[in-house]
Amino acid sequence: MLGVKVEKVIVWGAVMLSVVMTGCGSLRHSNGGRTAQLSPPGTTCTDRTSTSAVEVPAKAQPSMSALLTEANSWLGTPYKYGGNTRDGVDCSGFVLQVYLRALDISLPRTSAQQQEFSRKIRRDEMKPGDLMFFSVREGGNVGHVGIYIGDDKMIHASSKVGVVVASVTTDYFKRNYLGSGRIEAYAKRLASESKPSAPPVDTPGDNTPKPTPAAAPVEPVRPRPQPQPQPQPQPARQPIKTVRVSPQAQPAADIDEDFFD
Repeated sequence: MLGVKVEKVIVWGAVMLSVVMTGCGSLRHSNGGRTAQLSPPGTTCTDRTSTSAVEVPAKAQPSMSALLTEANSWLGTPYKYGGNTRDGVDCSGFVLQVYLRALDISLPRTSAQQQEFSRKIRRDEMKPGDLMFFSVREGGNVGHVGIYIGDDKMIHASSKVGVVVASVTTDYFKRNYLGSGRIEAYAKRLASESKPSAPPVDTPGDNTPKPTPAAAPVEPVRPRPQPQPQPQPQPARQPIKTVRVSPQAQPAADIDEDFFD
């Protein structure tokens, strides 16, 4: 009887050890030549978790606001390994759905693929909406992902309690932190939405008085000088020749001789 009890204790201890080792990531094992999915319980992944709402910064750009609002709507969704809906979702499925629904940006399915897809950034460069990647156990590969929301917090799908807000300053996340990434399409939207808007254009219904521009000084019009008539040269006078008329003999009067008879 004692041997049976000891055997049960050994088996139970082995089960609990495997549970702790799986953490909150995505692992696989061989099962008769087939690959089976393990649904890790994540007993150490939910330290300092909260179901409090995600706070959207007052000066958040439209894309950031939409992303955080969509993430907040998933709070309380149960965890389901391989899940991709509000009935149950895992960590990478949650990130995929938030980006797709909020911004129509498609991401790869697994956390490792999402890390490769994103642009690597430093931890002090993170903005709300960036991704944080963790290993399931210290020294391992990427097996968990969450969305950073600011103030050293992230929202993620915990395998123990589902979608929650968690502090990333816990010992577990510090030990297993592997890096941060920014989705390039998300970064371009934030940049375009941060540009200053164009000045307003006057509309026909705008009756606001506008300042009258100062009139330019008017130069006096000076009369153009009229061309003076040039004196025409007078032709030289020709000397008058004196013509002497020679006296001519006066013709004799016709006498009608019959007049005197």
